[in-house]
Amino acid sequence: MSAPTTPDAISGTLPVLVASHARTAGSRIALTFLPDPRDEEARADLTYAELDRAARRIGERLCALGAAGRPVLLLHGPGLEFAKSLLGCLYAGAVAVPAPMPGRQRRDQQRLAGIVHDCGTSLVVTDASGQAEVRQWIAAEGLSLGCEVTDSVPAGDPDWSPRPVAADDLALLQYTSGSTSDPKGVMVSHDHLVHNARDIAATLGSDAGTRFGGWLPHYHDLGLMGMLLQPLFHGGSSVFMAPVSFVKRPLSWLEMIDRHDIHFSGSPDFGYALCVSRLTDAQISGLDLSRWRVAVNGAEPVRARTIADFTRRLAPAGLRPETMLPCYGMAEATLIVTGDRPDRVPVTVPVLTDALQRGELVPAPHDEERCGVRELVGSGPVGGRDLLVVDPAAGTALPDGRTGEIWVRARNVAGGYWARPEATAGTFGATTADGRSGYLRTGDIGVVHEGELFVTGRLKDVLVVKGRNLNPQEIEDVTGAVHPALTRGAAAAFCDEDERVVVVQEIRPHGLGPGELADIADRAALGLAREFGIGGARILLARPGTVLRTTSGKIRRSAMRDLHAAGELRTLQPAPVPRQTTSASPRRAAGAPFVPAGALVDGPRP
Repeated sequence: MSAPTTPDAISGTLPVLVASHARTAGSRIALTFLPDPRDEEARADLTYAELDRAARRIGERLCALGAAGRPVLLLHGPGLEFAKSLLGCLYAGAVAVPAPMPGRQRRDQQRLAGIVHDCGTSLVVTDASGQAEVRQWIAAEGLSLGCEVTDSVPAGDPDWSPRPVAADDLALLQYTSGSTSDPKGVMVSHDHLVHNARDIAATLGSDAGTRFGGWLPHYHDLGLMGMLLQPLFHGGSSVFMAPVSFVKRPLSWLEMIDRHDIHFSGSPDFGYALCVSRLTDAQISGLDLSRWRVAVNGAEPVRARTIADFTRRLAPAGLRPETMLPCYGMAEATLIVTGDRPDRVPVTVPVLTDALQRGELVPAPHDEERCGVRELVGSGPVGGRDLLVVDPAAGTALPDGRTGEIWVRARNVAGGYWARPEATAGTFGATTADGRSGYLRTGDIGVVHEGELFVTGRLKDVLVVKGRNLNPQEIEDVTGAVHPALTRGAAAAFCDEDERVVVVQEIRPHGLGPGELADIADRAALGLAREFGIGGARILLARPGTVLRTTSGKIRRSAMRDLHAAGELRTLQPAPVPRQTTSASPRRAAGAPFVPAGALVDGPRP
C-alpha cells in the first residue's frame, strides 16, 4: 500500500500520481459506485490498476483521434465511466470538459450546446448507457460532433505510455454554474489541480487514509475537485452514489457514510436542509455518524440555522458539532479559497441587520430583538492567505468589519476564461488602488471579523432599497419562514421593471385554498415590511420545482427575473398586492462599500 501522504507529498501531475499508485498499490480500491445505496450487492468497485488500464486504453484512442491539446466534452451519467474518461483525457494530454448529460429540459440542452460552441470541441466521450441520449441531443441541436463510447473502445496496447504533460498545460475546462450570466469555461492547469489538492489537504487534514464519499455530481466543482480528484491525488478511496438517489431519499447519503466508514463528505447548504426536513426519528436512530470527521458546507451562502438544525437533528446518531465545516470556494479558484479548521465548532456571529445593510459588521448585543439580527457563519480563517475585501468601484482595500467584494491571489487560482480575454482581464487581473495586481475578483460580498471570513452574498444579486444594500438571501429567508407549507431555501428575490421587490416562493399547496394562499402571501409581505421596511412587495407563490437553479443548486435569480418580465412564470397567483410605495433603486447607496447588481461590466463566477 502507498504510504500516507502529506500536502507536501502531493507532487507531480495527477496522471503521474495515478500511474504511480497503480504500480505501488494496484489492488487498492480507488472508487466505488453504489447504483442503489440500499443494495450492497449492486456496488461497483474500481482499483487503481483497473483505472490506470482504462485510462491508457481511452487515452490511446483519443491520441489516435488527434485530441491532444484540444477540448473533449465528457458526458456521463452517475457511475465509474466518467473517472475513466477523465483520466483518459489527461493521459492523452487532451483538455477535459466535464458537463451534465443533456437531460429532458430544453434549457439544459441549450446550455450544453452553448458549452460546445464556447469551447469549440469536435468530440464528445460518453458510455453505452448514455450514448442514445447523447446522439439524440447532437442530432436535435444540429451539432458536428464525433461521439466516442468508452465501453466499446478497443483494448489497445497495454504498453502505451501516457503523453507527458507540463505543469502549466491545460488539464480541464470547468464551466461555471451560470447563476448570474452565461457559463464560462474556467481554464484549470495541471499545476492548479496540484496546488488545490495541497491546499485542501492542509486545510482539512486529509491524507491517503481519509475515506471520501458523497452524492454530488462529478461535473460539480466540489464533487469533482473535492470528492473525486482529492483521494486520487493521495492514493486514497472514494464512494459515490447518484444525486437522484439523494434527492429521492436523503437518508441514503447518511446510510452510505455510516456503512462505508466515510470520513469526508460534503454538500451545499440545501442538502443539509433537505435532510433536516425529510428524516424521521426512527431513521436517525438507526445511524452511527460518529466516524464522520468532516462535513463540508459551502456556498449559497452557508446558513447558521441549517448548521444548527442539522447538528441538533443528527446528534442522536453521534454527529459531533465540530464535524460541520463551512468553507468558501469557486471554480475560478479551482475549488478552495478558505475553509474552517477540522475539529472546531463553526464560528457564528449574530450581527445587526441594519448595520450590515450599511456595509458594516456590528455584533448584536445579547438582548437585541432577533428580528433585527442576522447570524453569519464564518468560512474559515484568512491568516496566511492573500485575501482582501475591496470596494470594487474604487479598488480600495477595506478594513476589517466593512463589507465589500472578496479578492484573492493564490497558486490554485485558474488561468482565466477560455476564449474570453476581456472577461479574463476584468476578473483575473484586478489591481487595487494602491497598485497591488493579479487578484481574482470573486463577485462575492464578504467581511473579515476577528480573522474569519464571512461571505454575505453575491454582488450582482444585491438589491438597493431606500438607500440600503439588501442581499436577496435575507429576503428569501424571511418569506420562507412564515408558514410550514413554504419551502425554505426555494425562493428567488429580485426587483421588477418598476423597481418593486418581487419574491417567487415555492410552496406545497396541498389542502390550501385560494384564500389561505393569499393570506400566506400577505403574511410574507408583512414580514418584509417589518424586517426591512419594504412596502408593497409582491409575493408570488409557486409549486415545487418552479425556482430555477444551476447544476450546483444556486438560485438563478436573474433568470427568474427574466421569466417574470416575459410573463412566463407559472405561479399560484395570490390576491393582488398594492404597488410598492418605497423605492428599490439600482443606484449605489451613499457610503456603501460595494456596488449593486449590474455594476460590473462582466462579473466573475456566474
